[in-house]
Amino acid sequence: IRTPRLLLFVFLAIVALYTNYYLGFLLAGCFAALLVTKQFKEARTYFLQMLIVGLAILPLLWIIKEQLAVNAGGFQTDKSFVEGARSVWNHALNLTFPTELSPPSESSIVSVARIWLARLGIFLTAFLLAKKSFRQINKDILALGAISLVVAAFLLFAYFLLGDVYVALRHTAVLFVPLFLFVALLLSRVLPRRSWIFFAVVFAFLYPYSVYKSYPQLAKRGDWIRAARFIEANEAPHQPIIVFQNYDALSLPFHYTGANRILPDENFFAWGFEENPSGAAALEKQIEFVISEIPPDAEEIWLATEEICQNEKTRIACQPLENYVEANYTVEKQEDFYLERVRLLRKKPR
Repeated sequence: IRTPRLLLFVFLAIVALYTNYYLGFLLAGCFAALLVTKQFKEARTYFLQMLIVGLAILPLLWIIKEQLAVNAGGFQTDKSFVEGARSVWNHALNLTFPTELSPPSESSIVSVARIWLARLGIFLTAFLLAKKSFRQINKDILALGAISLVVAAFLLFAYFLLGDVYVALRHTAVLFVPLFLFVALLLSRVLPRRSWIFFAVVFAFLYPYSVYKSYPQLAKRGDWIRAARFIEANEAPHQPIIVFQNYDALSLPFHYTGANRILPDENFFAWGFEENPSGAAALEKQIEFVISEIPPDAEEIWLATEEICQNEKTRIACQPLENYVEANYTVEKQEDFYLERVRLLRKKPR
């Protein structure tokens, strides 16, 4: 009976890694959980299973190596353990006690209240555990705690290897299930049973509230569905669509059904930040490439620029592109979408 289950787990682990190799952090955490709970026989079996998984993902390791070489090769801000730990902590807080997923300001009332409530909750939980000499902690809590801790440690390692760009909230999704179960189970052991319904209602409210606050337009970054509809409603033939940054040119075609060409159509991930994102030369080479992709005979073009070009702290990185637009084009139409700006540009007469 066990053998089919073991083989099924191996198969699912392989599929998981080929889907999102950050899920490997979770697999490592499961091994730690078996050790912490002293299930050494099961840990040995699990280790043998992971050897099979390791052999199966050898082709993936080469792809990961190539990706890491690209992602780690560009500019990275100075890293510190404190900043990395703070980043992982903030993501963990967003996963278990969300308000705004990306708080607009740490000085906002909701953000400050959320942080202090979390600190108070940790202190009270530790006090209630210590009061009973931590007897409430069972094997399930130990296992989930070990998994959460190992996944968090690997995320911190990824921060030092790749920078905070690759340890964003979406990357920490691998931490959500073990951490949420750990917190829920721990609270259920220290709080009176009659209080559970209160906390269930609070958390049931927080998650949809966080989605509403973070995505008020119910759109993902770029808002490509609305952006595509806007272009289609206002375009004419021979108006190529230039997308910056390059990788966003992969997203628009999924929603755009018009007749114009979307550029660039290659080198989507060839560039990263060349210096600090708040510097004027941060994206200089990528901008040069994008400008070179504009057909010289196009009298009108559409230009879609992402959030970095509108954000006060980083828009200087797009200044070379904006200088080129100002020198060569007039703006005929402009519409702002969720973290994306779309403009119709007409070439100035020579």
